[in-house]
Amino acid sequence: MCGRFALNRALTQLLANVNARRIQENGFQFNPSNNISPTNPAPILANQIIQLLKWGIQTGSQPLINARSETVVEKFNKDIMTRRCVIPADGYFEWNKQSQPYFFHKRNNELLFLAGFYTQHNEFVILTRDSVNDIKKVHPRMPIILSQDEIALWESPKFEYFLKCNPPQIYFYPVSREALRPGYTGADCVKPINGSKQQLTMMDMFKSVKKDKPDLKTMLVKA
Repeated sequence: MCGRFALNRALTQLLANVNARRIQENGFQFNPSNNISPTNPAPILANQIIQLLKWGIQTGSQPLINARSETVVEKFNKDIMTRRCVIPADGYFEWNKQSQPYFFHKRNNELLFLAGFYTQHNEFVILTRDSVNDIKKVHPRMPIILSQDEIALWESPKFEYFLKCNPPQIYFYPVSREALRPGYTGADCVKPINGSKQQLTMMDMFKSVKKDKPDLKTMLVKA
């Protein structure tokens, strides 16, 4: 899953980071945050335009914030085929069965690009897949993470497959339980708990075999 995420940079900075053409606010206001919660407005990237949309589709008493990539076509066929997007993030949060939150991120403050889709009602959802390697120790599900080179491929309406690609190198560590509180955005949300060591997780193939870049053709799972 992806229960919360962080994006602590202004829209103008994000515009340059992702080489977008313009910003479309859709009546929302975005405040950079260390802890973005469901129903909060956040930036998504689609067709080189940054849009502010609300996180989660209201389908009942609780908003749907994540969708399983394995079954999303059956439930959201039109949206997933025509309204794909990318959610930029400094990192995301997940917590284990003991409610200990962890922060997952890339090295050197690089952006994560999470695969998702949006609706005509200005809402977006993040797609998930089975977790890999050490991430499984925290939670069995994780967001689909794209490289910057894969964004255009993901957004293409002619692309009839879901990426099941190897995620980039992801670092994670435990953070303060304050991060579990909706609305709490303190700096300790993204800082390691005192004494904790930063962990690195990567696909097994990178541990044993060095490859310049994985071949996308071998990493696609038909929807």
